[in-house]
Amino acid sequence: MAEIHGNGIALFRFFTPFPMALAFFLILGAALACQSHGIFKGEKSEIKMFVWEDNDKEFELSVGEKFQVTLDENPTTGFEWEIHKPGKPCIVLLSEKSVPPPKDPQVVGRGGTKIFTFKAEKPGRTELELRYRRPWEDEDKFSKSFRLSLKIVDGVAS
Repeated sequence: MAEIHGNGIALFRFFTPFPMALAFFLILGAALACQSHGIFKGEKSEIKMFVWEDNDKEFELSVGEKFQVTLDENPTTGFEWEIHKPGKPCIVLLSEKSVPPPKDPQVVGRGGTKIFTFKAEKPGRTELELRYRRPWEDEDKFSKSFRLSLKIVDGVAS
């Protein structure tokens, strides 16, 4: 296992840098994956996703559960999704972002996606309503709306 070379230093064949570096990065990667999925914090790692097909439906969520609403939008027309009924105090908005489509230099005025991330905070029934509208126009003038009826429960949702 050990070899003695002319200078008298013992080298170990099995103690090469590559296997050690590989082990280090595997352990580091596993730790980061656990952290990003909330495993160390005791949080749920799954996020429920709602899309246009879920419009006007009712869902049950557990307190502490996160969910996203993802809808197509085209801000180049002036229209964008806005929160009309935020569902407070049962749910809270965590983030809101617009995601542009992949770049294609030959297509002008393409739409993108709006992603709202929420968290169920308190038990109860609530309604979340989003409206697709131009922000400078009257609040009651909108192109379409997206509604979710939500029941927030303690414990595990059915």
